[in-house]
Amino acid sequence: MWCPNCTSEHTKVIGTEKSHVVERFRKCEDCGYTFQTIEGVKHDATWEVNAKYTDEEVNRILKKRHTNQKDIFND
Repeated sequence: MWCPNCTSEHTKVIGTEKSHVVERFRKCEDCGYTFQTIEGVKHDATWEVNAKYTDEEVNRILKKRHTNQKDIFND
């Protein structure tokens, strides 16, 4: 991720907050500027056309990923 202040590519994640979106707090290692980024889901229509999973399978996969992520970040 590049710094919006000095355009350096040397930035570091200093914190993360998770809810419906993932917010990351970053700090530029060159100029010291701190900023926040937000991760969201990008809908890809080609994936929807090519996907062979049923709604139940998608829900099971997402639930499993969510459970694994909670376990990882709550340790």
